[in-house]
Amino acid sequence: MGVKFVDGCTKWHFFYGLLCSLAGVDIYISNFIHLLIEINERTHRDGKLVESTRNHVGDVIAFLSGTLLTQHVEVASQNLKYFFLFVILLEATQEIVREL
Repeated sequence: MGVKFVDGCTKWHFFYGLLCSLAGVDIYISNFIHLLIEINERTHRDGKLVESTRNHVGDVIAFLSGTLLTQHVEVASQNLKYFFLFVILLEATQEIVREL
């Protein structure tokens, strides 16, 4: 959340893009879902701008960069993939609840 193109949360978008790719989530599906979440985020809270269009674009690019960086890396452990998925779902749920 922020108004700058890159802010403190941008690294987390990159990190979750990495995790999605390492967990074996399809690059198109993960980026589409992330884009939907970004589109549906509220930009104002209590009359104050909390997230700008520029920041949404930066977050989408950071997530995409994370998925692209590890696209050809294969994680052998299925348990590790499940752990990554758990972390991703936990974060996505937290994000969605915050926006309600």
